[in-house]
Amino acid sequence: MKNIFYLLFSFIILSACKSNQTNQQNFDFLIGNWTRTNEKEGKMTLENWQKENPTTYLGHSFTLKNNDTIWQEYITLIKENNKWYYKVKMEKETTSTDFILIEFGLNKFSVENKYNDFPKVIKYWKDKDLLMAEITDGKTTIPFQFKNNQIFSK
Repeated sequence: MKNIFYLLFSFIILSACKSNQTNQQNFDFLIGNWTRTNEKEGKMTLENWQKENPTTYLGHSFTLKNNDTIWQEYITLIKENNKWYYKVKMEKETTSTDFILIEFGLNKFSVENKYNDFPKVIKYWKDKDLLMAEITDGKTTIPFQFKNNQIFSK
């Protein structure tokens, strides 16, 4: 009887570990070099994502006008203390603006910072071959649509 109990206990523990691994949040759909397709004429916005490890993704977003960089930010999507954070650091800034994950699903997620002026919520999702995003404060929403940019892909 003792052996059956240990066998059953071991099976439950192994099943829980496997379930935990398969439910691990994965943001791999972000990986790539993306070009914004709904940018204002005369500008080009690019967003590049790479996976540093299973709990850290690095993003770099920038806008060009006449081949000059007019805006850029660095993004770290990182798991800390069992929570995911989306940390945005503008060029020349020393600190980041941090958002916390509030929604996660297959190829989509949302992050929020209620105390930030704009945006308060950032959403990303994959729509076929497009990477979609939007930023909002609940009143104003700015949509982003990106296509994979093969020119910069490795």
